[in-house]
Amino acid sequence: MDVSVEHLRSALISALGSVSEMPYIPPPYRGALDAEHPLVVGREASGKSFYADFLLSGSSRDLLAVKVYPPSTQVDLARLLRDGFEGHEIWRALVLMSLGIAVEKDPGQTCRHFRDVLDEVRDKPGIFDVLLKNFDLVLQRASQKLLLVFDNLETLAHDWPQTDRLLKALLQVVLELKPYPAIRAKVFVRESQFKRLSALSEIAELRANRIDLKWSPGHLYALLWHTVINDQRISREARAALFQSATGGEEPDISAIPSDNSLQGKLFQCLVGPLKGRLAEPHKWLPARLSDSRGFATPRSFLTALRVAAEHTDRCHPGYPWPVHPEGLNRGLAAASVQRTEDVMVRLPWTRPLLEVLSGLMLPCEKQEIIDRWLSLAPRPVPELFGQSLPPGRWQEGWTGVVEDLVDVGVFEILGDSRINVPEIYRLALHLGRCGAFVRRGCQAVTT
Repeated sequence: MDVSVEHLRSALISALGSVSEMPYIPPPYRGALDAEHPLVVGREASGKSFYADFLLSGSSRDLLAVKVYPPSTQVDLARLLRDGFEGHEIWRALVLMSLGIAVEKDPGQTCRHFRDVLDEVRDKPGIFDVLLKNFDLVLQRASQKLLLVFDNLETLAHDWPQTDRLLKALLQVVLELKPYPAIRAKVFVRESQFKRLSALSEIAELRANRIDLKWSPGHLYALLWHTVINDQRISREARAALFQSATGGEEPDISAIPSDNSLQGKLFQCLVGPLKGRLAEPHKWLPARLSDSRGFATPRSFLTALRVAAEHTDRCHPGYPWPVHPEGLNRGLAAASVQRTEDVMVRLPWTRPLLEVLSGLMLPCEKQEIIDRWLSLAPRPVPELFGQSLPPGRWQEGWTGVVEDLVDVGVFEILGDSRINVPEIYRLALHLGRCGAFVRRGCQAVTT
């Protein structure tokens, strides 16, 4: 076997088996790490927490980032609301505690003092601005800028009214930081949460300046090559073989990949070779198969599918003349389906009982066939069915409302004839069948 194939296959397995220390940031999303863009909106698994963790890791030299939410010690925000505190009072107290720890380096500013800070904020309305001004002066004199990071906001409360109330208050407090140039905030919020508040006039400025994380297929290929090229474990020979196979010897220009359809095709072909069948643009096949009903494929699913494909080829088809065998792509798709489905169930726990009970269903199907399965769980959706987590946003509208929630999540797709389909990225893991020859656009089978 050509040694370059071994190098390329090993490079894929090595690089895609771990996350790069320097993340690839598509040009439209670079504001996700910019202190002057306080709001980052994205769907599940779009990279919000990855970027938040990168900021908090201290890898950004220009900023000192501290986590405000989730707090380092337990604070029940929803209970504080029930105790009569206002949302903005709670967030102001959390901000002041975080500033006290970061600026004064005082670890004693912990949860045991939180109620004291909260009471002071409530009893002295002007104290927040006074303390912000003091902290800002200290930071400016030290030539520092502090970034307050808020992530995992879906855990704010167990019901939507309180969650909406807390998120609205947080965004208003973020706007209150604007006069203080050394103090900035970065809020990573789930798209479904933001949509519930997006029409509010109070947050128009944040809405206009937000960063939306929506990965295109071109950005996924740029992520792939950024990850492989920057992996320090890849040998010089493997890197040279990679460039030779992909571009004839030159290192691909990562910034050019998202907009260069031809280059994407060359990069994909150097991995899988020429594919037979009806695919006019084979490189679009994998992102299409990995996409949910709204056309969104996650970076993690994309990299997982290719890593598992390379591992399967190495194990079962070591003599194949390309790094990835087509059978490996199908195995990679199945592995990505399991991972993506579990991701959704973990991030949105209410989906687990509703999706698991659909096992064996043939698709596309009528809406009532799905509702009949759910009726075996309960005559109507109730919060108790979904455990200690946020329920579906439309649960009070009955099972029909829950169907719409799963459409918004990207698990369900309503076809032109009103039947419901589930895209392959979820269908495989949920063991759902497919009726007849129904195939989503761009999802034909891959063959050699």
